[in-house]
Amino acid sequence: MGFSKFRVAFLRGPAAVRRTLEHLEKDPIKLRNRVQILTLHYNKDEKTHKGMKEFAYWNLNQLQYNNPDVQILTFMNLTPAPFFRAFCDTGEDILVDVDGYDRVSIVKHLRKVLGKSGAKIAADALKKDPIQPNPAHFGWGCWRQCICTTLGQVPCPALVSLPYTYHGKYRFRPELLEDLGEEPRNFLTKEEIFGPDYKMNITKHQRPKQEY
Repeated sequence: MGFSKFRVAFLRGPAAVRRTLEHLEKDPIKLRNRVQILTLHYNKDEKTHKGMKEFAYWNLNQLQYNNPDVQILTFMNLTPAPFFRAFCDTGEDILVDVDGYDRVSIVKHLRKVLGKSGAKIAADALKKDPIQPNPAHFGWGCWRQCICTTLGQVPCPALVSLPYTYHGKYRFRPELLEDLGEEPRNFLTKEEIFGPDYKMNITKHQRPKQEY
């Protein structure tokens, strides 16, 4: 009884697994650009149509989610054998016979006949998003979350405490370092770094006048 309740909860309801984003993005089938319409033909009660019926139940949502520009139609109880029919923009009509195939075999066969190759999918993704991962970048979503993990940089203060001479409190009051047993550090001023004629020029952005 417990297994039956679990099975019903797994397949039905507003939060069914086949309608979750994780399931829709899993093992996608990207149809070729020339495919405009795809139709599924199968019967509900035929044994040789079982694989196609399971494909329509589990993978049809994935197919529509990953191919939003393709019209997908389902025709039931109208054919003696299950098959796919694809209408292309070149006027080509492609029939894909899946009689007696199970669901996994149908996915592999459909990807081989009408799907894009892995290299084509990667090329399309590059055109859509030309910014590729760069080892020099850091932050969320990059190879390094923080620049402090790079060799030669100052370590993160959350992991390794900074020297007291780096703190503003001891920088402006170096006499406090004597109680800690550290020698005061002389910091270079802006004039010593940029020269005696260094001046900080601050320009304010003026809002352009609008003529009415």
